[in-house]
Amino acid sequence: YIYWKINWLRKYNLPIIFDSNISVDNVKNMFKSQRVKKYTNSELYNYVYVDLGTVEGLSCQLTEDDLEASEYAAKQDAIQLVAKKGGNGIVYSSCITLENSPSCVTSVSCYARAVIVKED
Repeated sequence: YIYWKINWLRKYNLPIIFDSNISVDNVKNMFKSQRVKKYTNSELYNYVYVDLGTVEGLSCQLTEDDLEASEYAAKQDAIQLVAKKGGNGIVYSSCITLENSPSCVTSVSCYARAVIVKED
C-alpha cells in the first residue's frame, strides 16, 4: 500500500510528506550513546580516566496501560545522559524498583558513574 501511494504521489508531482516522532536531536543522542562503553570498577583500574559524576537513568510506567518500567530502559536512559555529558564510559552501581510512587505506577532508577576513558 505504501509503495503504491508513493508512486501515485510521484505520478502527479505531489510532495511526499513523512511525519515521525523521531527528532534530529534524538537521532544525534542515539548515535552518541552508541559510543558509551560499559565498564566495571575493576576494569577502570587498567585505564586513565576522568570521573564526570553520577547519572541516574529512569524508566517510568505512567499508567496501567503503559509498558512496565524496566531496568533495561533505565540503563539506556543513563547511557544517554553519559553521552550528553560528553562521556564515553559508564560504570553501573545499582538499580532500584519502586511501585505506586506519586508519579509512576512502577519506576526503575539506575545509578552509575559517567567517565571519560582515555583511548589509545
